[in-house]
Amino acid sequence: MFRSIPNPERMDPLLKAMASAIRHAPSLKKLDLWFGEDELSPTYVKVEGLKRRFDIFYRASGEGRVFRDDPKERQLTRRPRIVCDVLHWRASEEIEKCWMEALGPNGAIYYRH
Repeated sequence: MFRSIPNPERMDPLLKAMASAIRHAPSLKKLDLWFGEDELSPTYVKVEGLKRRFDIFYRASGEGRVFRDDPKERQLTRRPRIVCDVLHWRASEEIEKCWMEALGPNGAIYYRH
């Protein structure tokens, strides 16, 4: 079964590595971490429109939007940002702290619904 809520013991080291890459590679403009497809529904679950996704994107300041139709993200294009398209999941305080240290004082974390 596809997990839409990741196991922190397995996912947190990867998310910390993402922060480290952002921090230590200043020429990095984009970094995408995604699992599954927009609509991935197990055949044994009969729920119309069920979406299983876990996507996290990094964009440097001035880089284009991940979601062109999202007005909230448009407001963030001049800032380094991490965009999380992860339904109800939220990163731990520790992970958000790592991300903000990597993004800098002007950085933003945006949870998209």
